[in-house]
Amino acid sequence: MPTVCPDPVNYCVSSPNTTGQSALISWQGSTSVGLNALTLTASNLPLSTGIFAASPDPDSVPLGNGTLCLGTDTLGFVIRLTPSFVGSPAGAAQVTLDLSAGPFPVSPGETWRYQAWYRDSVQAGFDFSNGLEVIYCP
Repeated sequence: MPTVCPDPVNYCVSSPNTTGQSALISWQGSTSVGLNALTLTASNLPLSTGIFAASPDPDSVPLGNGTLCLGTDTLGFVIRLTPSFVGSPAGAAQVTLDLSAGPFPVSPGETWRYQAWYRDSVQAGFDFSNGLEVIYCP
């Protein structure tokens, strides 16, 4: 019988940016480590640069123009997943994760949290999306 993977859930809050909306992180694909087919999308972004980041730990700390939803308890830092992205004119950016790649490959049963960080030059600073919690299955 195939394993049914739980859907990722959003947590933490994001604040409105210069688009007038809050940046949101969502997902497509599967949380199965064996399928290795999970894509993260950040939407409602200003046309700007940013990164996707991950941590096994949640948090909720005011920072910049928003809230950092990733914690530092387990690893002592937040992992940057990709080189900088540039949000599209449609206000979105995405990354497909390689769950087998380092620096910390994902194993079934682990929980990871993800968030997008981006510059918001009109607000003279930076901001974050809300967070996404993913529990991985085989």
